[in-house]
Order: sequence, then C-alpha cells, then structure tokens
Amino acid sequence: MAPAPVEMDKVSVTAFVLSLFGVGMAAIPLGIWGVVRTGRGSRRGRGFAIGALVVSALWAVVAAITVVALVGSEVTEQSANLAGPAATTSAVPSATDGPTAEPSVPVEEVESVYWQDVEPGMCIVDPEVPDDFDVQVVDCSAGHHTEVIARTSLPGTKTHPGDAAVDRVAMATCVREFDRYVGVAWDTSRLSVDYITTVLEDWERGDRTVVCLLFDPEADLMTRSFKGSRE
Repeated sequence: MAPAPVEMDKVSVTAFVLSLFGVGMAAIPLGIWGVVRTGRGSRRGRGFAIGALVVSALWAVVAAITVVALVGSEVTEQSANLAGPAATTSAVPSATDGPTAEPSVPVEEVESVYWQDVEPGMCIVDPEVPDDFDVQVVDCSAGHHTEVIARTSLPGTKTHPGDAAVDRVAMATCVREFDRYVGVAWDTSRLSVDYITTVLEDWERGDRTVVCLLFDPEADLMTRSFKGSRE
C-alpha cells in the first residue's frame, strides 16, 4: 500500500505570503510556528516558513534604514533653523560692471528755493513744470541735474536787446564763471554750462539776473559737486 502524501503546511505558506507584503508582525510568529510544524517531516513547506522569517528580517532592515535617514534629515533641518537663515552674497556692482541705476533724490533733503535766490554751490533738481519759478535744491551727494556756479547781473541798456543778444552775453558770462568755478577752461572740460535769465518785463524793470549752471552731459543725474574738480 502506497504511503499517504505529505500535506503542505498552510501556516508556513500563509507566513511567507504575509512576509512578501511586509506584514512582519504576523509573518514572523507564523513562520516560527511553521518551522515547528514542519520539523518532523509530517508536513511540507518548511522552506516557506524559513523564507517568511528571512523576508521579514529584510523588511526590518529596510525599515530601520528609512527611520535613520528620516531622523537624520529632521536633525539637520532643525540645526539649520537654529543657526538662522544662510548668509547670501548680494551682487554689488563694481566700477567695471557698467552703468548702474541712477540714484534717487531723498525727499526729506529737498528744499524749494525761488530761482533768483540760489547760491553758487547749490545742486538742483529740474522742476517737473518747466516754467516753475521755484527750483528744488538738494544735497550734492543726492541725485541732481545741475549745479549753480554763479549768480550775477548782465550788463546792458534798459531796453531789452532781444533774446539772441541776451543769450550771447549770458553764455559768455557763464563761461567765464565756469572757468573760475571748475578750475579749467570750459572749452577743454568734459562738463557743460547752462544758464537762466530774467524775462523781458523784468529786464525793463532793471532786473538782469543770470544764474549760471553746470551739468554733466554724460550722466542723467550727478551725485557730487564739481567745484574745483578741474574736469
């Protein structure tokens, strides 16, 4: 009579299946029980029981590595937060980096002055309204358009000689003042000259004021005085 076939141990098979899905809390005890149940050869499936224990051990190793990595990452992040934000290097343009943004005019340093009351050495921001008789005076370290180099009176008769004649005399006068103020002749300087004169009605009343100005044709705004600069 042929011997009865040896039965496959269902506990060992179940343990192995559970281990594949990472259910170690169930697979490990079932695997141990499967080893015991298949120890005397009464049941097949001992390999499944051992396999369940091996796979469960591998899952445990993977879980431990993951936990260590997460804890290390959290510790690093907390250390960075305690140390404060990382220092950043701001891009500070150097003199060779090309043109930079024009400086703004500090509002608190602006002083409104009637144009005939300006003095040599004052730095002026052009008025927004071209016919405004008040000019905005700022510190010469702030952005400005022109610098006052002189305030004087033009020679002439009571009768207005015409705009062209006044312009010629005003320009000649301001060129001389430019030479004294900057320290070099106007026609050799890189700077330029401008002026403001009275209108016809003021001229005929005896007011022939001219205000001489210098400006840098290479810059929209200046940020220093050019008195004695010899430029």
